[in-house]
Amino acid sequence: MKKQLNSKLTRLFLKAVSISSFFILAIPALALADGPGFNGGVNDGGGGCAVPIDGGLSYLAVAGIGYGVKMYVSSKKHKAIKPE
Repeated sequence: MKKQLNSKLTRLFLKAVSISSFFILAIPALALADGPGFNGGVNDGGGGCAVPIDGGLSYLAVAGIGYGVKMYVSSKKHKAIKPE
């Protein structure tokens, strides 16, 4: 019974992480916009816009580390409760 509950919680956690990761990655892509544009008189310093990728990757890295810590602690508790 406890293993079933843990499995359900893990699936729920994975769904939550998947959905939040999708939104974290999708929202910035929808927010991209072109600048006001220049009529030849201004040199804006290069071609194209630089888009920082760090924000979404940071959230994914934190979520991955949190999930790893959760699984590590869970495995330690499981081994402490049921020694082999």
